[in-house]
Amino acid sequence: MAPGEFLVLKGGVVQQIGTPQEIYVTPANTFAADFMGAPPRNLVPARMTGAGLDLGGTPLDMGPGWDAAALPARVTLGIRPEHLARATAAPDLVVVLKMIENTGAEAYVSFDLTGETITARLSGRIPEDATALSAAAG
Repeated sequence: MAPGEFLVLKGGVVQQIGTPQEIYVTPANTFAADFMGAPPRNLVPARMTGAGLDLGGTPLDMGPGWDAAALPARVTLGIRPEHLARATAAPDLVVVLKMIENTGAEAYVSFDLTGETITARLSGRIPEDATALSAAAG
């Protein structure tokens, strides 16, 4: 191991070796992805489609250059809480909020997606009586 590198272990088995930034940006597996960051990365089961992903009946268009053939039919989508944002135009998703936690300059909101609880870390405050949120890839 080089100076500044860390080991991510699970049950005594090495999952990944790297700097915290390397593990955060390019985790070797879902365990390493869930390990780095607070709150942790959201992990959502998905199915490949020609245009993008099917998140349990919710389509997500991945845009130009998407190549579903390069990936397995079923994948786990990792979404960092800070990579979700409130949509200002056409939303990628419209979700029903379960919880809002305003922490000052930012807010943590939780919602269900494919049976998983997803957390988003958003700039600014969310009204306490908000019930839905339009989300976009940030």
